[in-house]
Amino acid sequence: MAVVLSLRLLLSADTKRPSSSSFPKSLKFDKRTKTSVSTPRKGNFNPSHKTQKVNLEISPHRAVSAVRLMRIEMGGAFADLLNEKGKGSGENEMGYVGRTLGFRTRDLEDRDLRLVTDIVGGTIRWKRYLDHLISSLCNDGNTFARMEPLLLQILRIGFYEIVKLDMPPYAVVDENVRLAKVALRHGAGNLVNAILRKLVLLMETDSLPLPKLEGDDRAQARALATLHSHPVWMVRRWTKHLGQEEAIRLMMWNNSDPSFSLRANSGKGLSRADLVTKLNVLKVPHELSSHLNDFVRMKTGLQLVIQAGLLKEGLCSVQDESAGLVVSVVDPQPGESIIDCCAAPGGKTLYMASLLSGQGMVYAVDINEGRLRILKETAKLHQVDGVITNVHSDIRTFSDNNSTECDKVLLDAPCSGLGVLSKRADLRWNRKLEDMEQLKSLQDELLDAASLLVKPGGVLVYSTCSIDPEENEERIATFLLRHPEFQIDPVGRYVPPEFVTEQGFYFSNPEWIIENLQKRRRKPKAQANAQTMNTHRPARALSRAISRAISHSCFSSSSSSSSSLKQQSSTFPLKNVTKSNFEPALADLRRHVAAADFVAIDLEMTGITSAPWRDSLEFDRADVCYLKVKDSAEKFAVLQFGVCPFRWDSSKRSFIAHPHNFYIFPRQELPLAGPPYEFLCQTTSIDFLAKYQFDFNVCIHEGISYLSREQESVALRRLSLAYDDELLARCSNLKEPMHMPVVKMADTLFAERMKNSFTEWRDGLLRSSKGGFQFQGDSNDSQQLQTIFFKLHPALSLRGFTSHQLKLIQMVITRHFQDLFYVRINGEKSCQQQLVVRTESKDDRELLLKEVKDEHRREAEVKVQAAVGFRHVIDLLSSEQKLIVGHNCFLDIAHVYSKFLGPLPSTAEEFVSTVNKYFPHVIDTKVLLNTDNVLQQRMKKSRTSLSSAFALLCPQIALGKKSTDSEVQMCVKVEVQVDDLRSSNWNSGAKHEAGYDAFMTGCVFAQTCSHLGIDFQACSSSEKLAHNEKLQKQINHLYLSWSNGDIIDLTTGKKNAMSSGSNNHKKRYSQIMSENVALIWGFPSKLKARDIRECISKVFGSTSVTSVFHLDETAVFVQFSKEKFVSEFLALKETLERSDGPVSVLHPSRDFWRFTQRKGFFADQAEAVGIKWKTKLVESKEASETLKRESFDENSEVNPASKTENLRRSTTDTAENDPFCGLRSQYKIIDTLIASEGDQMRTN
Repeated sequence: MAVVLSLRLLLSADTKRPSSSSFPKSLKFDKRTKTSVSTPRKGNFNPSHKTQKVNLEISPHRAVSAVRLMRIEMGGAFADLLNEKGKGSGENEMGYVGRTLGFRTRDLEDRDLRLVTDIVGGTIRWKRYLDHLISSLCNDGNTFARMEPLLLQILRIGFYEIVKLDMPPYAVVDENVRLAKVALRHGAGNLVNAILRKLVLLMETDSLPLPKLEGDDRAQARALATLHSHPVWMVRRWTKHLGQEEAIRLMMWNNSDPSFSLRANSGKGLSRADLVTKLNVLKVPHELSSHLNDFVRMKTGLQLVIQAGLLKEGLCSVQDESAGLVVSVVDPQPGESIIDCCAAPGGKTLYMASLLSGQGMVYAVDINEGRLRILKETAKLHQVDGVITNVHSDIRTFSDNNSTECDKVLLDAPCSGLGVLSKRADLRWNRKLEDMEQLKSLQDELLDAASLLVKPGGVLVYSTCSIDPEENEERIATFLLRHPEFQIDPVGRYVPPEFVTEQGFYFSNPEWIIENLQKRRRKPKAQANAQTMNTHRPARALSRAISRAISHSCFSSSSSSSSSLKQQSSTFPLKNVTKSNFEPALADLRRHVAAADFVAIDLEMTGITSAPWRDSLEFDRADVCYLKVKDSAEKFAVLQFGVCPFRWDSSKRSFIAHPHNFYIFPRQELPLAGPPYEFLCQTTSIDFLAKYQFDFNVCIHEGISYLSREQESVALRRLSLAYDDELLARCSNLKEPMHMPVVKMADTLFAERMKNSFTEWRDGLLRSSKGGFQFQGDSNDSQQLQTIFFKLHPALSLRGFTSHQLKLIQMVITRHFQDLFYVRINGEKSCQQQLVVRTESKDDRELLLKEVKDEHRREAEVKVQAAVGFRHVIDLLSSEQKLIVGHNCFLDIAHVYSKFLGPLPSTAEEFVSTVNKYFPHVIDTKVLLNTDNVLQQRMKKSRTSLSSAFALLCPQIALGKKSTDSEVQMCVKVEVQVDDLRSSNWNSGAKHEAGYDAFMTGCVFAQTCSHLGIDFQACSSSEKLAHNEKLQKQINHLYLSWSNGDIIDLTTGKKNAMSSGSNNHKKRYSQIMSENVALIWGFPSKLKARDIRECISKVFGSTSVTSVFHLDETAVFVQFSKEKFVSEFLALKETLERSDGPVSVLHPSRDFWRFTQRKGFFADQAEAVGIKWKTKLVESKEASETLKRESFDENSEVNPASKTENLRRSTTDTAENDPFCGLRSQYKIIDTLIASEGDQMRTN
């Protein structure tokens, strides 16, 4: 569906030359010349290659037509966009012609341009018909199949000119033959000559080889498709629904020349009568629209309108009359709010805005940001920008995340476009039957989304440019079944009633509809029902519906059905916050946090671990645990941040929760903040989020960006340096003339002209005692140089100059004028404005420069503050010093530090010291649940995951029903309030949505506190709750590792190894003796832990290995029962590797050292940072300097006997060339790896 939507909304007039890989084989190389047809030919086959002289023998309209047809057929352009408004007819296209054909023609005149438009449009429309004739007149079928694209286009043009345009046959033959010879080769011209002369003879005898309407339905459909040049599937579809006669009439209409209309822009005060006067002056033939008061119909003369500047000045615009009728059905009234759902390119938006008379608002919602920018510029040109607000969003996303409701909503839906085939010549060949199903599904989704934006009693208008009932009546019928609160409002009051069907639909093009209505009146009723599509006309079809009540989750109406109200009350209320509603949501959150007793948080991330060996392991030491958490927080992004303040309502003896679900995305809003963000995505995490319907589109397109405190500081520092440098540069320019080489005559003349203009302007100021001097120059200067006042100083505003010209002006000012200086300022709407300002003295100039610099600095500081974004929420939580509640939240706190404070420190001690300053009171509900035996007994030894704890302690919320277990009845009542809606009755929300998970965390905390005997009535403030003696043993105690149960104290930074951990936390492995552990990597992945244990046990005994734990497929920890086994194992490894004897080959441990290199495992990462088994006793000096800490446990290093030490050194010396295996102290290796990667990330 996204692709279909792009077809409708993302069309661009810009064209791209397709890559050579997309060209047909016949286009790439000619067998004789071995030269690409699409590039200028070399040697004898490119007569214009040496001189590129203008070829006066070739008509330019034929050359341009051939090139345009090539571009369209190869997918590089759209026919209507190339032909409309004369686009593509200037120097760029003539250059394209020269590069493609190998020669240039004279420039196009108006008559040539009209011919190009007719030939290109007609040739594309009649492509199937022309190809049938060409292939029939070739000597054999292979000739046509192997024909070069350019040669085929030349033949199509010739056939179209002879058969359809009735041009003199022999002139057409002569010119197309010359074109083929010059553009291709002599033989190609001979082929064109032969085929066209055959055509002329057949035309004279009226014996063209055309198919006959005979045979079965399929054969007749193929014949009709050829005769009227349409795809076979369209012909069969229309014949089935319309009958053959009506299908033929429809295809004839599609092949006719389209007309167009001009709309007078009332926003600029131009009436239709004024527009008619201007057209009469231009001698452009026209007629008045009989249905729309602002429209004028035209067949020809658009080029004259363009040349007169009527479109450029915004006095009128080209707009289809049927599109104007859509607006008349919307019927905009001053003061109304209107949403245009798929607004781009914006014709209807502009028309509706002009009808509001400056009162009201039109919200233009579209997914294409580029086209919205164009709409913004056009609205300013039309002087209606004050009543238009652009919204860059998919309407489905916009309706889901906004509670906006408007008086009227227009959905001009993406469609097949089968009603505009006469205007979109190439559309018939680009559409496929499979597109219809995708479009229908998309239209249903858009209708559902648009309906959410209509206020009770408001209007929803649905329109398409299709003639297919599946995209019109059937879509409205199914919509009404899904939304009974809407009903059809016949459109007869807004359009001529003869255009309206019995079902209340409107169809344009009156002449055909009236005729068909008369025909239907003469038919029996049964036959009329069979001819439902007879009223369809290739234009815009639309329906109109009025909403009597809205099924919106946060609102109800007296006329809403009881089922709708029930549906509303059962949905969990959650405030979703994106960048579009962030400011008001932040203001509300400030009030709620200030009044809260505690605030629960939760995060959704793009991943947890960047490699298997980085996962939390039971073997990990505390500092290694922290480094793994640090690695995760630095490499992965946060996509959702849930914040849920809880306030105790003493009157109701319940908590009031305000769940907020913030979508955040690390978008670069400010260049001064540093390089763009990069983050990893773990497939399991992304798949997990998708499983729970996480909306990635909302996150990426609408997510709130942010700056950390460190990034903000860097941005401000760079800002200060930038403006200091700028001021210094400007002051130096005042002292030293600016040197810029002027080598071109045009630059010299321009510089002299500017010097004279500035001299005249300055002297005029000096002569004028009253300050009333008006700058007089030539007409061009008067438009580009305008006198204004800048901070009480006379100044010239520079407009319409290129960047190179501005540099020349700056050079002229610094060289020749002591009392003038050049300055750049930000004008209205952030547009840069260039000024030349006159000052009285050097001191005056320096003061003014300083004032400008300070103003620039203030503006930039405002931008920096705006870019802070979501960090305002973190600052709010920090400033209020509330009790922060999380569940297993050490990683969450690390993410908060990394994303919103600054780079994570290298040690856990530094980390907890800083965290405690910003968040002095943090509690982990997982720790709270695991440290109380009574709670463990009440939870029946169940798991303490958030969802399990929530289901057990809060069954009414989690299950949507009352629990029958008296032990787990909810002791504390919780109500939820979002905006003005407050409720204590809802169904379970969406798990693993950060806002709802934060709510669950807060509920679990509240119930746990109640079970611990905490009286919330007595704890009337957050401070009292944070200092409650029953929570003191758990405040600021967080699980450091999510596997070994170690807890870290955020107040002191000390690790409490199991001292306050769960009594029932079971270790998978026996006590770890680090001196007995060997880290082995790089062995074949087929070896599993059991195989490794068995292999080693065969050599060292069945009790030699205590445990084996896999890091990844090719790396394991092996814990030996005794330290000596580590040394013996290493010595054995060296012996086996050096010996090729039969005993060594058959040794049970031999498989350990038959290494094959693996990519992406621990072995490769170890090798990347220079760690090899041969360096097992050599501490990495670089890693030690990078870590800058003394947390290595020296006692954990292997300390063998001297004999074994010598053996190890010997092993090291003989293994210089082994890059695949290593044995070393596990902590040193992992510390080194993590530190080295962290250092790389900082340097990158």
